[in-house]
Amino acid sequence: MLLAWDITMYRLPNIFIVAMVALYVPYAWLAGLPLEQIALDAGTMVALLLLGMAMFALRMIGGGDAKFIAACGLWAGFSHGIEYLLYMALYGGVMTLGLLLLRPIVARATKRFIPHEQLPFVLQRRAPVPYGVAISAALLTLISAGKIIGISLA
Repeated sequence: MLLAWDITMYRLPNIFIVAMVALYVPYAWLAGLPLEQIALDAGTMVALLLLGMAMFALRMIGGGDAKFIAACGLWAGFSHGIEYLLYMALYGGVMTLGLLLLRPIVARATKRFIPHEQLPFVLQRRAPVPYGVAISAALLTLISAGKIIGISLA
């Protein structure tokens, strides 16, 4: 649902991000994480929030993306924070390149039938990239690889 929100409205509602952070508390308790690990994971979240805020200040990403990077970073944790960032960069780059290639093709193929302004915003030439998709994909990659203790997609 969050991804659909990001792709269609370019918004990542705070309620989802707050819920992700809040759900970490019972997860950590049920997974039996030691306090040191929880503190390192929280530190990772703070570091990624600062990184996201810097990227937002440079107009590289939106404010919701900055908060979402941090919330997902809490779940990726200190142990997998760098790996999470690498996946996020990889998926973000592939998605950006794909949109850069796809948008002109869609514009040419539909220009006789659909005015450019009526195309879905994500397919319009100057639309930003919904980076929440790459952020989510990075965390889901870690989950599917079994790197988040006690969580599995299987």
